[in-house]
Amino acid sequence: MRHAPKGPVKVHPGEPIEPPDPMERRCTATNRQGHRCGKWAILGGNVCRNHGGAAPQVMLKAKERLAAMVPKAMRVLDALLGRAEFPTVQFQTARFIAEQEVGKAQESVSMELGGDAALMQALMAGRKRAAESRKG
Repeated sequence: MRHAPKGPVKVHPGEPIEPPDPMERRCTATNRQGHRCGKWAILGGNVCRNHGGAAPQVMLKAKERLAAMVPKAMRVLDALLGRAEFPTVQFQTARFIAEQEVGKAQESVSMELGGDAALMQALMAGRKRAAESRKG
């Protein structure tokens, strides 16, 4: 079974991939000295909350930008599901889609003690004797 390779993303011919700009998600506003703000921009937006990201019209536009990305994201996920050479990528993609659609699986353990009181007392006495024999 092969796993996804480590290292840079391999590009198919004719598909240029540029490295992500670290300032891409940073606020584009500038201060009085002309320096960029540097705070994180709101999701889907270009500015932080302090520079107008909390305004209703800015938040609406950011939501529209994110909604426009959904079809492209679904195409990428579909392509990842079709890559049989890396089953771990397929598994993680399928798990991500399932979690988004159905929700994350809840992990919980519940234990109920019941039954005969005499049996419970005998079990507890046995545990006590075992602990004492380990000490002594």
